[in-house]
Amino acid sequence: MEPRALATRIAAASAFAGVVVLAYLEKWPLQQAVPHVGATGVAKTLAVLVNDHAGGGDMVLYAIVVLAIGLAAKSGPLIRGALTYGVAGLCGWLVWSVVRFVLAEARPRDGGAMHFFAADGHSVSGHAMGAALAVFVLPPRARAFAVAWALLVAWTRVALDMHFVWNVLLGLALGAGMGYAADVIVRDRRARSDRPSLARAR
Repeated sequence: MEPRALATRIAAASAFAGVVVLAYLEKWPLQQAVPHVGATGVAKTLAVLVNDHAGGGDMVLYAIVVLAIGLAAKSGPLIRGALTYGVAGLCGWLVWSVVRFVLAEARPRDGGAMHFFAADGHSVSGHAMGAALAVFVLPPRARAFAVAWALLVAWTRVALDMHFVWNVLLGLALGAGMGYAADVIVRDRRARSDRPSLARAR
């Protein structure tokens, strides 16, 4: 990697870390600033619907369905996308499990107290992570939809007082990062496997 590109990535990561820290320090004002849903209404229905269908189990089910369709249709892109999502999801789940244990913060609706090294922490939004995984795994033409879905899921988690803003920021970053890394690895392996075929064709 070129020094300029490395410096840019370090600067971006540092800026994001600063934003997350600031969001943690100001978690209650930010929580109040995000539009919440009432007891009833369209917004409440939408938030609950999205929230109930964007969990880890749901995302695994969606990936399995895509894989099944890909196998039935003999579609390489669908198969690779589903498998890439699965690998990225597994790696993301491992990191998510460690972080939520180390930073075992209670949900906003439960008081939001921070605890360290405890079970059942909620410092990283698994819903946001699962949604963001698809951003770099789906084809480029579907990327806008993936981003919109991830942001919608992140909003529902805050609007329903399941997470603070900094929790969903971490979830989005973890999901997108794992998805991007998995996509790069898969593309690199595919390019390497194609080289011998090209050499033989010549």
